[in-house]
Amino acid sequence: MVKSEITVRKARLDDLHKLTYNDYSFLVDSIAVGPFTNPELTEFQSVQPYTKRYDLEIPSITEYLDKNELALFLAVDSSDTPVGHLAISRFWNGYASVDDMATDVNVRRLGCASKMMEAAVDWAREAGLPGLRVETQHNNAPACRFYQKFGFKLGGYDAHLYDALSSGPAAREMALFWYLHLAG
Repeated sequence: MVKSEITVRKARLDDLHKLTYNDYSFLVDSIAVGPFTNPELTEFQSVQPYTKRYDLEIPSITEYLDKNELALFLAVDSSDTPVGHLAISRFWNGYASVDDMATDVNVRRLGCASKMMEAAVDWAREAGLPGLRVETQHNNAPACRFYQKFGFKLGGYDAHLYDALSSGPAAREMALFWYLHLAG
């Protein structure tokens, strides 16, 4: 598959079950290192590699269909098979919030994330919003690098957001909050 074969469109109800066939896991082999007080991350530290898995919950993204304040975009291949998704909403602070974004492991680095994020930027502009926000974890180094390359600036962090999740790696994750300010 090549970059030009990936397009982005709004999701339909009959698309959602197809998203469950995708593998959204990623290898954690490095973490972003603080202090998280600058708008850019400059240091990553190697860690013992492990695979992090995300299970897509269809009921949670169904609410993004056919609403003005929410949208669900799909990256699709040349046969219109979904290979990624991005859920976006209007956040309480007036920004567009990228609530969920993932691409299948087999199509990464083919422009899916960039094309979905471009659709999210267009959605935010059409809604008259000043920018976008997204939250990721410090152990998702590829996502951190992507957001930074796309133009997002690190706005802050929460070292305790995931404390109550479990005793595994997720309990030690730090939330990083990224912002992309749109020109007026």
